[in-house]
Amino acid sequence: MKQIIAFFGTLSLPARFCFLLVVFTAVMSCYSWLPVSAHPKYLVIFTILAAVASWMIGFTSMTGFLLVMRKYDKSLLLEISLPATYWQLFAGALVYFIVVFRGAFVYYPHGVDLGPTVDLRMATSFSLLFTVISLGFIQHVGLRFNALQSALTTQSR
Repeated sequence: MKQIIAFFGTLSLPARFCFLLVVFTAVMSCYSWLPVSAHPKYLVIFTILAAVASWMIGFTSMTGFLLVMRKYDKSLLLEISLPATYWQLFAGALVYFIVVFRGAFVYYPHGVDLGPTVDLRMATSFSLLFTVISLGFIQHVGLRFNALQSALTTQSR
């Protein structure tokens, strides 16, 4: 838990919003597995919109960083890697995504409407994976931008 709190402390503002979307989709994933008679259909749309919003934030962050980088020498950037906590989170989301989709493919019949419960489970696994990927992109851009600022301040002295 301390690693997650320390990881959250290093996030930029867009990455924090994306982290909240990851938490939202994780809560929705837990909710989708509760033994409820029927889940509302609109929850599927909300989880997919969360994934789309995180990708939009990731795309704009990456585009903004690349536009800023056009002005500077590429040799100013250091090699940046994401923390181990992120890679563990990514591995968990990827395994959950594969298990849910593989289970739905093997267990449920094909060509039939599976209902809102299965739809919600598949949508939350998709959304969780893609929000975690977007969080990684945004965090990587933030770390590279901080490295660029530090290299520019060191170079100007």
